[in-house]
Amino acid sequence: MMMHSGAAHDTMSIFDLVPSAMVFVPCKDGISHSPEEDAESADAALGTEVMLNATRKFVARPGWRNDGREPPP
Repeated sequence: MMMHSGAAHDTMSIFDLVPSAMVFVPCKDGISHSPEEDAESADAALGTEVMLNATRKFVARPGWRNDGREPPP
């Protein structure tokens, strides 16, 4: 499946401040950022699962703290 994206705009303003990632879910006819955007529920659920698992791995890293302070390098 080919998925075209101009998604840099979603993270380019914060990538140098915080770790950033994007999860892409296929949309009907490749339409996104539009009222006509439509994704299958199963695809949206898989995208959500990917993000949840990535978040769990990220916060499980040694030195990660969730008190708002920076973790050690």
